[in-house]
Amino acid sequence: MEEFYKNPFRRELDFNELCYASVNSFPVDNPSPSTATTALPTTTTTAAAATVMGGISENLKESEFLGVSSALRYQTQLSEALRANSTLRATYETHIEAQRQEMERLSDENNKLLKKLTRLETDLRSLVLEKECAALAYRREIEKNATLEGKIRSLEAELNSLEQRTRELSAAYNGTSRQIDTPGSLVQTRASSHYQYPQQQQHQQHHQQQHHQQQQEFTPSHEKDRLLYTPEPLRYGSQRKDRPYDTNAGSSNSNINTATPVGLPRTDPVTPVSHTSGRRLQGNAGNGNNRSNNTQRVDENRATNIKQLEQQLLRECQKKDELERELLRMESTRVRSGSDRAKKISLERALAAAQHAVSDTRMKLRALSALVR
Repeated sequence: MEEFYKNPFRRELDFNELCYASVNSFPVDNPSPSTATTALPTTTTTAAAATVMGGISENLKESEFLGVSSALRYQTQLSEALRANSTLRATYETHIEAQRQEMERLSDENNKLLKKLTRLETDLRSLVLEKECAALAYRREIEKNATLEGKIRSLEAELNSLEQRTRELSAAYNGTSRQIDTPGSLVQTRASSHYQYPQQQQHQQHHQQQHHQQQQEFTPSHEKDRLLYTPEPLRYGSQRKDRPYDTNAGSSNSNINTATPVGLPRTDPVTPVSHTSGRRLQGNAGNGNNRSNNTQRVDENRATNIKQLEQQLLRECQKKDELERELLRMESTRVRSGSDRAKKISLERALAAAQHAVSDTRMKLRALSALVR
């Protein structure tokens, strides 16, 4: 038996002998008393074996019960441990998921903060750049204002000198016009007090006709410009001055020269006029003609200068408008490179120079207009 099964009772000799004892069977057909007496030990041995087997089965049942109860207990503990483990695992997974979501949220907030920080740094750099540009423009404006103040003072001094010169020229021009109007009256007064020879009258008429022909050599456009830029009192004075030299009024002039003024008694021609008085009258008339010619030339030159200044002012105003449009286009776009800032600064300088040129031209034109008036 031990060859095929493991012997659990090899350490207990009693059970080993009972379990692994050899069994002998004897056939008995008619038992005799001797046989019955001899069979008693065998029956006693069998009863003892049955008693032992009953105890073994009870022990086996108890061991089985104890094994089953311990297995159930262990299984219960295992299930409880598994449930606790699953609960803890679910708790841990929930906590890990919450931590992962929190990390994602913090990462998104960090990215937003980084973007905001980058934008703020960019704004700070742009503000610093604008501050530097504003400081540079402020210093440039201060220098420009100082330059403009100096120019304004110089222009005021020049304007005062021009006004003084204008007053002097107007006074001289008025004195010249009075001197031009004087020879006719002198001729009339002297003709009333002295008699002239017929030859002197013819010579004076011939001289007046020559002067009138010289005046007619000027073109109508020059005459129109002269009348346009000459004030009304001066124009009327020049018309009164030129009236005695008309060819149609030659006979009337001779009559005026020979006529007796109002309020003076008419006398007969008795005493002739001396040659010196005739030359003096002719010299006064020639000086008046020269002065009128010089006045016409000055007026024509002033009119030409005024036209040139007006054309120059128009060109400078167009240039200034173009520079202003270009500068506004540059200011509408954000300045991002050094070349753009340099171009903007050059445009500002060119615009300032154009404004100065326009103001200078306007001052010159105003001064010439004042002189013409």
